[in-house]
Amino acid sequence: IPPADIIAGSPNGWRIGPDGAGNCSLWGSKAKWERKGKRQKGKAKMARQSVSVIATVYNEGTAIARLLDSLAAQSRLPDEVVICDGGSADDTVAIVRSYGDRLPNLRVIVEPEANISRGRNLAIGAANGPVIAATDAGVRLDPAWLERLVVPFEDGRNAAAVAGFFLPDAHGVFETAMAT
Repeated sequence: IPPADIIAGSPNGWRIGPDGAGNCSLWGSKAKWERKGKRQKGKAKMARQSVSVIATVYNEGTAIARLLDSLAAQSRLPDEVVICDGGSADDTVAIVRSYGDRLPNLRVIVEPEANISRGRNLAIGAANGPVIAATDAGVRLDPAWLERLVVPFEDGRNAAAVAGFFLPDAHGVFETAMAT
């Protein structure tokens, strides 16, 4: 598999090209936006898009700091972070809330028994940004992850979605076995 290919959807079909990041997640647009700026090489330059990062968690107390530290270290910080917790019995929610000073507009939704799909839907519904980046607690994001993923939304390609793969951040024998 080539490293970090992205797929950018457009009204004219799908384009594939490397974004250079070590890990990517699904992106989608919640709303359409107007083209702004002068045309350059057949594309309109887009304004900076507001981006919401969402994730679902459940009993991730031992792993959530890796994700949150990597989000706080992004070269382009998210405009908001929405985490949906499925009713963790450990210290996951407290750890997430402790990052409020490092991450702009961090919000935690606690929805007992919410599975990954329900949690993602709740987080997306609570997000304010027109562009959503989804990730998971078991990853450490490349420092330029968000900056690189937002490019197709800001450079005039009319992207509807961007997707890719991630490299697992496995710790221990069990996680390493599950990641391979």
